[in-house]
Amino acid sequence: MGVDSLAISGRKAGRPAGSAGPQEAEGLVWSTRVTLAGRRISKAYARNLSFSIEGEAGFSPEGSFPSALEYLLGALGADVLSGFERRAEKKGLTIDTIELSLSGRIENPLVILDVVGAKGSPAIQSIAGTLYVTADADESALNVIWLETLARSPLVKTLERSVAISLRMRVTP
Repeated sequence: MGVDSLAISGRKAGRPAGSAGPQEAEGLVWSTRVTLAGRRISKAYARNLSFSIEGEAGFSPEGSFPSALEYLLGALGADVLSGFERRAEKKGLTIDTIELSLSGRIENPLVILDVVGAKGSPAIQSIAGTLYVTADADESALNVIWLETLARSPLVKTLERSVAISLRMRVTP
């Protein structure tokens, strides 16, 4: 494997996503292939899809593509929103609007940039976010869904092992 690609163990071949039965679910793994596509631009391939990634973390207000850190935050947001929506549907609730605003902090961003004398870690120090939701349900019902979603989110459960995560829900009129 060259320095311009990364292979991550993949989902069992021959089965569409979401088609595994309960006995097979434990053996499922997912696959992504990432190649270097240009100067600090990577291209990720998953299933029949692809997306471009610009660098480790975006340091300027503009860019051609989201950075790896921004994709991580976006993936976390998508995981939480999808789970919340699915659980609300199961309970017969209609979500009118929903948005998750997330931010992440790096312990020392200068380490990522190889700044001479920069000490410390480039690790993500914390992730914070607020879910804003408007729905045809009272706040207590939405709170139950929120807590279930966080308890069953693969990304929340994985990231909270190493990152301080603070996520809250705010019901809006």
